[in-house]
Amino acid sequence: MELKDLMKLVDAGFSKDEIMKLAAAGTKKEEEPAKKEQKAEEIKEEQKEEEQKEEKQKAPEDPNAGIAEAIKEAMKPFEAMYEKMALMAGKPSFDNIQPKGIDDVIDDFFKGE
Repeated sequence: MELKDLMKLVDAGFSKDEIMKLAAAGTKKEEEPAKKEQKAEEIKEEQKEEEQKEEKQKAPEDPNAGIAEAIKEAMKPFEAMYEKMALMAGKPSFDNIQPKGIDDVIDDFFKGE
C-alpha cells in the first residue's frame, strides 16, 4: 500500500490492526497472480514434455524392422536343415543298392539296357 492509501484509511477511522490486516491481504493478492502465472508456465512446460514423450512412444521408428528380425530368428533352425537337404539332392543314396550278379548283368545285356 502506498502512503496516500494509508492516510485515507486512517482518516476513515480504521485502527492500526485493521490496516495491517488489509495491507497483508493486499500483498497476498498481489503475490498470488505472480505465483499463478509461474505455476501456469510450469504446468505448460510439463504438458509439453509429456506430449513429447507420448509422441515418441506412439510412433515407433520402423514397424517392419522388428518383423524382419523376428523372421530371421525364427528361420535359423531351418537353415541347417535346408543346407543338409541341398547336399542330399546332389548325391544319390547308396544305402539301398545291391551289387548285381553275373546273371543280372547278362540279362541286362540282352535286354538292351
